[in-house]
Amino acid sequence: MKEVLTKEDGHARLFTVDATHKHPYRRWTVDGYANLSKMLSERYDATPLALWGPGEETVVRELADKSGGAVKVAPETTVRKMAALIEAADFHIGNCSAPRHIAVAVGTPTFIIPGTSQRSWLHPDAEHEIDPFAPACAECGNKCGGEERQCMMERTAEEIAPYAFKWGDPLFGG
Repeated sequence: MKEVLTKEDGHARLFTVDATHKHPYRRWTVDGYANLSKMLSERYDATPLALWGPGEETVVRELADKSGGAVKVAPETTVRKMAALIEAADFHIGNCSAPRHIAVAVGTPTFIIPGTSQRSWLHPDAEHEIDPFAPACAECGNKCGGEERQCMMERTAEEIAPYAFKWGDPLFGG
C-alpha cells in the first residue's frame, strides 16, 4: 500500500496522521493537522495518510478536504491492519492515543501533539518526540471542564512546525 500511495503523489515517503481522539482535551484542531501535514509533506517529500476508527471517518474526510487533498484517507481497517499501515510508514504524527503506542511498538518514529495529556509517558529515544507546549491545565483532573480546550484551539501549525522540523530534519533531512 505504501508504494501505491506514494507513487500516486510522486512522494518518496509515507506518514500516518492521527487527528482523532474520543476526549476533546486530547485533540488538536483539524485545521492544525491539515496545515502541519502539508508542511511535513513538502519538507520531507511524504504522503500523509489519515487513520481513523469507528465513528471518526467524518473527521478524517474533513482533514483531507482542509488539506486541499494533500492528506489521503486510509481505508477502513482493523487494529492489526492499522498497525501494518503504521509500520509501513516512515513516520507518524498525532495525539496521545493508541496509534502513537502502536507506532512506538512497531518502530515507526513519532511526533506527538499531546495537548493536555499528561507527560508521564515519554519515550527516551530521539526518534519519538512531542510538541513541548504544556498548557497550564495539562495536569488538571477536571480536563478543561469537558469540551472547551481553548489553549489547543488557538495553537497553530506555524507554532508547532519548528519543533516537528527539529525532530524530523535529523531523521529525514530537511
